[in-house]
Amino acid sequence: MRLKSALFWCIFSFLLTVLFVPIVGSQGLKSSSDQEHKFEINLDLGYFFPLRGGFREYYGSDLRYGGGISYNILEKIGVGADFSYTKLKKSEYPVKFKMYALVPFLAWKPLREDEHLYLGGGLGYYDANVTLLVERTEYKQKNKGVGLIGFVGLKIGVSDAILLKLEGRMDHTFLGNPQIGDFGNVGGLNLIGKVGITF
Repeated sequence: MRLKSALFWCIFSFLLTVLFVPIVGSQGLKSSSDQEHKFEINLDLGYFFPLRGGFREYYGSDLRYGGGISYNILEKIGVGADFSYTKLKKSEYPVKFKMYALVPFLAWKPLREDEHLYLGGGLGYYDANVTLLVERTEYKQKNKGVGLIGFVGLKIGVSDAILLKLEGRMDHTFLGNPQIGDFGNVGGLNLIGKVGITF
């Protein structure tokens, strides 16, 4: 099952980052130098729902926090990076899970007339740790690794320089083998709201 999931995300990421470029190019892209606003900085707040049942049952689901920056290299193509922090803890267990992620990404606006829709993918770095409290003594375990993401979102302009985004994101992490005590896939579905400025 894990092999099929990893293969799916590899193929999905490859299609997003490589195969769509000729398609977009055929739509008559403009250079980023023709755009008034090319940079974007945002802060975000979202909800993280782990997809692995056993992990979710033990740690639950909760809010995630983050921010990011992006740059439009072409009219319909942008590059950027997002940073996020997630903390999970169920009250009935003396254990908490924390994860930091840094994800470079490539975004694409697929429609010619309606520029509000965007989608993309990326390859990120994940740093996760679990803290277990036993009789006032903390025990920690850490795993670091990579993960793949795919996302789709809707951009809403509030003013000339301020924007809002609603985004759905799925990630799959490769943090070792859970059968030998590693974290494995601790990714899931992220529902995110973003507020940003453009310049």
